[in-house]
Order: sequence, then C-alpha cells, then structure tokens
Amino acid sequence: MSSPVNVSPVGSLYRIQPLETGAMYEDRKSQALATWHNLLDCSDIRMTAQEQYEELLRLVEVYLRQGFIDREERKRLVTEATKRYAQAVEGVRIGR
Repeated sequence: MSSPVNVSPVGSLYRIQPLETGAMYEDRKSQALATWHNLLDCSDIRMTAQEQYEELLRLVEVYLRQGFIDREERKRLVTEATKRYAQAVEGVRIGR
C-alpha cells in the first residue's frame, strides 16, 4: 500500500510530496506561529518598523496558503501587526 501524496504545480511540472502526518503538521504550524510572534515582539531587530510590518503580513499570507491559519486567525494576526506598527510609528513621531 502506498503513502498518500500531495501533488502541486511547479511551473509546467508537478511536485509530488508525501502528505504530512498530523503531528508533523502541528509541529510546523507551532514553529511558524512562534516565528511570527518572535518577529512581532523583537525590539532589537535590524528592520525598520515598515519592513517588520511588511514581513509580518507576508508571513500571514504564507501561513494562510499553507493552511496553518484560517481567515479568522489571519484577520487577528493582521490586526495585531497593524496595532504594533501604529505604536512604533507613533513612538517615532513623538520621539520615543
């Protein structure tokens, strides 16, 4: 009996990969969300607030496509990133 596979287009070719087990998926999801939150909370990062915000939004879209988050979680993460970006911009504006 063969293992289930995932077939996805890559240009004009197709890539065939084994499907992840539930545990593998949950590990990748946990790592992805931890990465996102680390980027959000990192105060000594070598990015501007705008670069950090754009990367957070990019990651949210990647995680949505990969199925790690649903549309509701996407909305929550975007809101969280937007609030943090607004705080950073406001802090710069008033000289903090």
